Amino acid sequence: HIHFKKGIEVGNTFKLGTKYSSSLGLNYLDENNELKPVVMGSYGIGVERMIAAVVEQNHDDKGIIWPMNIAPYKVCIVLISNKDEKQKQIAEQIYTELQNMGIETILDDRDERPGVKFNDMDLIGIPLRITVGKKVEEGLIELKQRKETESELNCAQFFVIYAFIAFNFFAKLDFFLAAVFFTITPFVQA
Repeated sequence: HIHFKKGIEVGNTFKLGTKYSSSLGLNYLDENNELKPVVMGSYGIGVERMIAAVVEQNHDDKGIIWPMNIAPYKVCIVLISNKDEKQKQIAEQIYTELQNMGIETILDDRDERPGVKFNDMDLIGIPLRITVGKKVEEGLIELKQRKETESELNCAQFFVIYAFIAFNFFAKLDFFLAAVFFTITPFVQA
């Protein structure tokens, strides 16, 4: 039975024949011990095509949803107010700690409305968004996975454990130790 399915071309092959092997004198001995030109072929996998295929398979009406293992950034930190020193301090501290742990992170500290920042981060498709806003005074930050519609508030000093589990970085012992140290270091001093 023949079944038709949708597919995405990410590479291609070409039969080159003996055109190049003949001109180069590239031969082999056949079973009769006679020289014959090698029948050549080539293949190519297009990086651009692969990225396009990933985006085609992982998107919604808001933009790209990068799979964690190929996302250009794993985490985006959205700072709600540049004018609030506490928010700025916490956002920068989270950013620095994640960078130090080897997690590709982007800090959105533009002077834009929160909705603009959220929409831009959804469009780009970064897997995990951390929002640092006025709730930081209560020791809370907001976590949102790009593939989910709802966000959740978490205690600022425990968010790395959630990120740590989500990223499956268990293989790196040094990352694990850094994450444990980071989580027991409180952001909000009482």
